[in-house]
Amino acid sequence: MDGYILCSMVNGSPDIDHDNDQYSREIWFFDAAELSKGPVCKLQHPELQFAFTIHSVWSPDCVSSNTSYNIPVREDYDWVISNFPNQERQKNMREFMEKNVYPFFENTASPGSVK
Repeated sequence: MDGYILCSMVNGSPDIDHDNDQYSREIWFFDAAELSKGPVCKLQHPELQFAFTIHSVWSPDCVSSNTSYNIPVREDYDWVISNFPNQERQKNMREFMEKNVYPFFENTASPGSVK
């Protein structure tokens, strides 16, 4: 139990205008041996910006699964990006996704798999 646990946090309240959201992005550190004491350190800065794109699921057993369920990544995120009111932010996000995300989910051997 030696060491620390790092958690990324998004705290606050949403604002309809996505360019002026009221969320703060924070990094919290916990002493792994004393989690019940809460974080030993919280880091925050107005220019620290990140979002969660994690889709998770709980399973009682760690076994392989085959499913045909697939949500195309480009279709899923293009809809979100197209709703950014700030055109410059929209352009920057599209460029980022084209370079760093979509290539890893398209033209793969099976739907939803990562290269």
